[in-house]
Amino acid sequence: MKKLFHTTIQAVQQKSLVNFNKEQELAAFVADLVIAIYSIESTIIRTEKEIVAKGEHAVQQKLACTKVYVLETSQQMALRALNSINHIGDGEMFLQIPSLLIASSLDNIFELKREIADFVIENNGYRC
Repeated sequence: MKKLFHTTIQAVQQKSLVNFNKEQELAAFVADLVIAIYSIESTIIRTEKEIVAKGEHAVQQKLACTKVYVLETSQQMALRALNSINHIGDGEMFLQIPSLLIASSLDNIFELKREIADFVIENNGYRC
């Protein structure tokens, strides 16, 4: 996603789309991308710290939630990028990055969501 951010900023500069008063959709996309990067990094760091403190087995639920959150957020931002391509630019790198984000997980997302649902049912509530 950082590569997508840098590629987007380069395209914005190259096409002189820097007037964000006029380019409000683009400004919203860039802002949302920055927020997504920050939130994903924070989520991963918190999960990693908990794995170190408690062990991977003890935080399986949090790990599953993190994987689902990262994948779905990446896919949402990739879709937004794909919707912006005709306006921002159609550079080859800009086309490749969303494809990588959409297909970025080797995990079975259905199984992860089922694990999360089973945990919620067993514990009478959501806790990640």
